[in-house]
Amino acid sequence: MPAFLTHTLRPTETVRFEQRPLGFPPLTSRAVVLYAAILLLAAFPTLSGTVFTWAARPKIVVPVPLMIPALLIIALIESLRFVAFRSRLYVVTNERVLAFSGTLKTHLRAQLDATRVRGVQLVGNEPAIATGERKLLLTGLDAVDLESVREALGGPPLLAPIHLERRRRWRRPIAALVAVLFAAAAEGEGVLQRQGERDFQAMATKVHQAVLDAEAAICTRVAIATGLPVSRKCIESNVHNMFVSEARFHSRIAVPVHARGTDEIVSVETRCVRTMNVVPWPPSVSIRVESGRENATFLAELRRKLDAAHVEATWPRGVNER
Repeated sequence: MPAFLTHTLRPTETVRFEQRPLGFPPLTSRAVVLYAAILLLAAFPTLSGTVFTWAARPKIVVPVPLMIPALLIIALIESLRFVAFRSRLYVVTNERVLAFSGTLKTHLRAQLDATRVRGVQLVGNEPAIATGERKLLLTGLDAVDLESVREALGGPPLLAPIHLERRRRWRRPIAALVAVLFAAAAEGEGVLQRQGERDFQAMATKVHQAVLDAEAAICTRVAIATGLPVSRKCIESNVHNMFVSEARFHSRIAVPVHARGTDEIVSVETRCVRTMNVVPWPPSVSIRVESGRENATFLAELRRKLDAAHVEATWPRGVNER
């Protein structure tokens, strides 16, 4: 007899029935919500394309998919639930019904005086001890143990069974399969998003270089034609949110006029845009024109540079048409 049971029993008590549950713990709604929350917390950064790395060695960096640790955490929690469930012990003595549980240290979780027992019955496929309106359900035991429990209690009345909705035999395997498929889909989507981000960065680099080359060509042409010093400025800005990523390049070219003033001859904004989708679309490039008398010349030069880089762009209507 276990030591914890010896310390719990009264001097006048004798053990008539002792059994541990079999099978797996029930997959409760609380456990399902917990596992879904773990998967969703890991899925948010994964779906956005975020990747975490682990430095195995100073020169070896290994990417770590977040969904794998999430599945391992779920497996660990489910293993702990299984151990806790199988560590339960139901004991029927001549005076009480005792329920013990605990993984590292066993504790008395519930007890019921035999005088309060009004009958026994099946709830689904598990035996239960009725005490009026309340019932002590012996989770993990089966219909075969019902008669043993009844005999140990001194033969209380056998109440009508309570039929529950039939448990789905494949509920746990289906839940595990759904979790694995969701994790695989999230990781696959993360791979697509990371590839889309790489394509966007590569496109933005090409567009930026084309803008700089076009600015340099216009500055050289204007300086040769006018003999005036030419100033240029490429203002770069980035916009990133959950819906879109943008790289904006605002070209401004000016020449001095009068004593202290300047004349802005080029003012054009070039945008490289990536729209967030389940299946990443190729990044798009668009041109926006502001005031500037040399804008048409700049756009013609920019078109040549973008064509050389094999970049398609959307041009302002009626401007720089071929």
